[in-house]
Amino acid sequence: MAQFYHEPTVPLYVASVNTDLPVKIGPFRIEKLLTTGALSRLYLGIHESSRQLAVLKVLSYDILKDSSRKKIFLKEGSILKNLQHPNIVHYLEEGEFEEGLYIAVEFVQGISLKQFILQRSLSLKRSIEVITKTLYALLYLHSVGIVHRDLKPENILITENSEVKLVDFGIAASQEELIEGPLYGTPSYMPPNEKTGIKKVDFRTDIYAVGVIFYELILGKVSFGRVNLDLVPKNLRPLVKKATEQDPLKRYQDVMEMILDLSVYLKENLISKDESSEDTLKDLLESIEKSKQSLILPVPEMLMDLSIDVVVSSHPKQFTYALLHHTLPDGSYIGLMASCPANDMHHLLELKTIIERAKLLLEWMTTKNEFSLSQFLERLEKGIHHICHLQLLHASTTANLFHLFSYGNTTLAHHSFAAKSPRYLEAGGRFFGEGGPLPNPIQDRLDSLDTLILGIDGTKLAVDHLFKEIFDKSFFQNQVLGECPAALVIQRID
Repeated sequence: MAQFYHEPTVPLYVASVNTDLPVKIGPFRIEKLLTTGALSRLYLGIHESSRQLAVLKVLSYDILKDSSRKKIFLKEGSILKNLQHPNIVHYLEEGEFEEGLYIAVEFVQGISLKQFILQRSLSLKRSIEVITKTLYALLYLHSVGIVHRDLKPENILITENSEVKLVDFGIAASQEELIEGPLYGTPSYMPPNEKTGIKKVDFRTDIYAVGVIFYELILGKVSFGRVNLDLVPKNLRPLVKKATEQDPLKRYQDVMEMILDLSVYLKENLISKDESSEDTLKDLLESIEKSKQSLILPVPEMLMDLSIDVVVSSHPKQFTYALLHHTLPDGSYIGLMASCPANDMHHLLELKTIIERAKLLLEWMTTKNEFSLSQFLERLEKGIHHICHLQLLHASTTANLFHLFSYGNTTLAHHSFAAKSPRYLEAGGRFFGEGGPLPNPIQDRLDSLDTLILGIDGTKLAVDHLFKEIFDKSFFQNQVLGECPAALVIQRID
């Protein structure tokens, strides 16, 4: 018999005796009513020109008379339109039609996590995969200051490709936003301290909900908000306990802490003691290797008058590093390098967090036209738990300038076309993650045929003799890098 989560899926909907459906909402032809909720109705529609299926959330004019409900509905649209993540439902559009307001999102062909719980169809290993993907979706949400506030199995869909999608942002809010008025949410997945009175929105609300959902996945049954830790496998018990602490100060303070503990659980192969699985260790090692590969992002194809090379040592010391390339709207280039001497899972995940958060912030700030190097670095450092080396190198051919911000000491080799040998620019200060004032940047002109060379781990590279004729990449890799794991080489070629 086929696994439940591999069976073909169909749209889930509640049959309605009312056949008087709207024919059209905005550019969407309405196919059927999916559900009717306390605040809105959901319809399945198809875009008349693109033929894309969509779910339309509709707030009727009768409900629009309630200003608080209208405010909540409009807020959902404003939040959704700024979210872009593979594990979050994709926003399409919003608008007004003759019967009220609507928000259109992609139709997700999938089954709610609640059905998997009721069917008890997920193994412990698969449950951990689902929770991990959910946590990374939350990591993205929280990095842009949004709290979902209504996480529950019904709002987590598993697609035909076994991917996770978070849906229903009807009561999502900004971190530390003050919420007054009626109680919205699902009590079984809501922390006790938020069930009464005036509430301030907190990331730990989502963490509590994920803890309860994880508990239900492990047990294969709905908990109705009651968590009995004696029923949780011994090695997972501390993690579930910390996620579902009644006191928010004893709970995980951010999503990354929970991800790290889950990673340690896998790394130490504790799952084998909780569930017999001969493939667990192999899957973990493959996951680690994939995580390492994901830390080194490709160079952008289109760069204005710049050649970017990453030269990797042929015999590096044990070192974990991450490298992000990004092109800003003005055509200038950013190279972000983070590194740490340890090679354990905690540091690997921390570097992955830095890179993922950096990508999100760069996209978010440039989209909002609010980008500055200093603000980007200040926001990026928030929530970092392990100190590391980090350098940001910014090069602009339009402004004829380069900047280097360095956390931890480093040396930038700058070879000017007019000089016979490169000069060394020293930069540094506190480590990334220590907290404190922003390091003072160094900056200078970036003229035609200039070359910048920066060692990933702050190593001072003796590159004086490399520029007598041309840059010899092979010689540099084998003879100059030494134990430095890699170097970033930027050449202006206009």
